[in-house]
Amino acid sequence: MTMKIIKAWTFFKNSIFKGNIANVAGGSIYNNGATVDLSIINSLFTKNISQFGGVIYNDHNSLRLTNSTLVDNLGRYGAAIESEGNEDTTRNINNSIIWDNFSVVGNHPIADLKEDTLVSYSLVEGSYPGVNILDIDPLFVNANNFDFRLSANSPALNRGNNDLINQYIPDLAGNPRIANDIV
Repeated sequence: MTMKIIKAWTFFKNSIFKGNIANVAGGSIYNNGATVDLSIINSLFTKNISQFGGVIYNDHNSLRLTNSTLVDNLGRYGAAIESEGNEDTTRNINNSIIWDNFSVVGNHPIADLKEDTLVSYSLVEGSYPGVNILDIDPLFVNANNFDFRLSANSPALNRGNNDLINQYIPDLAGNPRIANDIV
């Protein structure tokens, strides 16, 4: 008897993806046409390079990106993420920062071919349609030395949505994700 996986989720949690290079697609993650959907929680992506999606290339799969930072990545198309879905998939970006990524063509941090990625409570350079989106320098502690914690006067502090996270998962530095009652 053979078994067929109809749909499955792959989870990345508390991960750092730094300095990865892909010749074609997905500098850090290539998820193409498989039966595996992708959930990324509380992760950092920096200095990744690819032709399509400097960080993530996601084709015809669901994608959930939560409490993650994508900074200083390079993609010819889709500086940070290139995603294409269909009527059976969803793409959600929540409580995340997408900043200082560079795309050779169009300079879009998110290249969404169907234009249906739902972005909420996030900081996206160049903006993006969604709910409570900021387009302002996140004021990292020291980005030049890979310290992407938010400084005390960051506009991204306390701008997230608590309903979109597991409040018991700390940030990458081991600190509580929720401060002053708001993520």
